[in-house]
Amino acid sequence: MANCGLFLAAAICFSTGLSLCSVFDSILDDVEPCKESCDKTYPLHTYPNPKHVECCKRGCRFFTLVESLHRGQSVNATRDACVASCSEAYSETGERYACNVGCSRDRKSVV
Repeated sequence: MANCGLFLAAAICFSTGLSLCSVFDSILDDVEPCKESCDKTYPLHTYPNPKHVECCKRGCRFFTLVESLHRGQSVNATRDACVASCSEAYSETGERYACNVGCSRDRKSVV
């Protein structure tokens, strides 16, 4: 599934030129602080399941992609869409929870 996403991104970059690629890169660069937070939450030297850190980072990417596609949407609506993406992507509870952590990382929710 991840390979399909990478192929799609490469196809888009190739077909539309470098300007879209640089926009796509800048969107995904915004997830670095979130991904670093995932590394701290699920440290590989002490956490029993190394897959969870990757699930968390995927939640970071989901949030950023949803946010970029739906500008003007509330933070809570963006987070809800991110959580729905995690539920669709992961059936195992621990993996889904880790993905949800990525959706929530360093975000200010409006209640």
